[in-house]
Amino acid sequence: AIQWEATRFQARTGIRCRLAWAPKNEPVDRTRQLAMFRILQEALTNVVRHAHAGAVRITVRERGGILMLTIRDNGRGITKAELSNVERLKRLFEAFNEKRDILHLLDQSLNAEGVQIFIGQESGYTILDECSVVAAPYTLDNEVVGVLGVIGPTRKAYERVIPIVDITARLLGA
Repeated sequence: AIQWEATRFQARTGIRCRLAWAPKNEPVDRTRQLAMFRILQEALTNVVRHAHAGAVRITVRERGGILMLTIRDNGRGITKAELSNVERLKRLFEAFNEKRDILHLLDQSLNAEGVQIFIGQESGYTILDECSVVAAPYTLDNEVVGVLGVIGPTRKAYERVIPIVDITARLLGA
């Protein structure tokens, strides 16, 4: 699926796209495949919309049993103005004021296994359209007692955030 998306992206946009796949030949479970595919789609969408890049390199590797997806481009990066966008921060704080929407989204993760990822409009809440949520339930004595989540911009280092949320949720339940 990753190779298919990379090939399709290059044909559709004309942006050169290289893929390096380094994990062992062990099959990747469906949940991780889907998460990697969705993250790749969002990252490539951001490359087209914001980066003005001419080339993208996608690397999939394994380190210590953790699968890592890295997407790099030769685009312009995020400007200081974009990072300090007051309107974006204001909308995020409005989302926190709309606690019921965020709580409903996190409730969806209570019944899920593993990490759940909601990118932009996938959350179903307009206030979170420019945000992403990475969440995972945690248990105590084999009973789900809460959800750990990270809310931030859609452009973030998912390859770092997802393992942190996953491991932290597991540690909370240990």
